[in-house]
Amino acid sequence: MCCSENGENCGGELENRTGKSGLMGVAHAGPLNAIAISGRSGCGNTSVNRLVAEQLGLEGINYTMRSYAEEQNLRLEDVARRAERDLSLDRLIDRRQVELCLQHRNVVLSSRLAIWLLPKAALKVYLHASPSVRSRRIHQREGGDLCEQQRK
Repeated sequence: MCCSENGENCGGELENRTGKSGLMGVAHAGPLNAIAISGRSGCGNTSVNRLVAEQLGLEGINYTMRSYAEEQNLRLEDVARRAERDLSLDRLIDRRQVELCLQHRNVVLSSRLAIWLLPKAALKVYLHASPSVRSRRIHQREGGDLCEQQRK
């Protein structure tokens, strides 16, 4: 079971995220030797993914909007603006994550939706961090104004 940062059960979000947002065609339902790691931005998804994958000798997958921008030779800012208008971009990125998992089979996937995209993962982990920790980590990663990061 996962919980939101305020402690509420989010177990019902599978139906919401897969049914209403159109992810049902993306989510993988078959058996998969995978560890799925989710959490809000700045929780340490990428760091935990890297550490777990290294320790267990698994393929670490952390395919993000940044990954997509690099593959397409686009600026991240341009892709982010497009994603604000075009929900199909999020679905494309979600689908790509699942495709990568299916190619490698023994994986650690980290993304905000990993635990919903891989409903049959061997292990699901939801990371939590306080808003102040998350904003500091995002600030270290992306720069900008720390006060602005804390308001997000």
